[in-house]
Order: sequence, then structure tokens, then C-alpha cells
Amino acid sequence: MGLHAKAGAKLRLPWDKPITLSRLWLFGHPYQYERVAACRITLSDRTTFEPGELPNVEGDGLEVTFPPRQTEWVEIEILATDPGKNCGLAEVAAFAE
Repeated sequence: MGLHAKAGAKLRLPWDKPITLSRLWLFGHPYQYERVAACRITLSDRTTFEPGELPNVEGDGLEVTFPPRQTEWVEIEILATDPGKNCGLAEVAAFAE
């Protein structure tokens, strides 16, 4: 998922085998009026999190922490964006235990 992502866009990150995950970092594009205003994170066990809006300042990300979970994949769905044309995720970092 890159530029031009709007509500409903999804990104799934799969792994070859289950991992224990407890932290993600989400980074949006650093453009004024083009941030991800809301998103949903779903793990393969169907656990979901709605962490809120992503910062749109270059280098600032949103850290999402949760109790360690075994998962085979992570899916990030954009629920809402600002009205700009270049909304979306610039980077996602997942940290296995």
C-alpha cells in the first residue's frame, strides 16, 4: 500500500511460520492534509486493534503495542484518510519476540 490509499485499502504481511508479535510501528506519508486518520490491525487469530491516526510528520510513526500474540500474518486496513491524494502507509515495522 503506498500513495493513493483510501478507506478500504488493505495490506497483509504474511510469515512462513507463526511468530510471536507484540509491537508494530506504522508510518504514514509526511504530507499535510494527507494522513491516515484511522486504521485497523488484524492478526491471523482475528484479534483486532484500532490504534488511531498516524502522524504525518517525517520520521514520526505510531507505535502499537499489545500482549504477545502468535500470528501467521498481520493485516492493516485503512478506515479513514484526510482528503489529500497521497494518503497511505510509507513503512510498517513488525517486531517478533
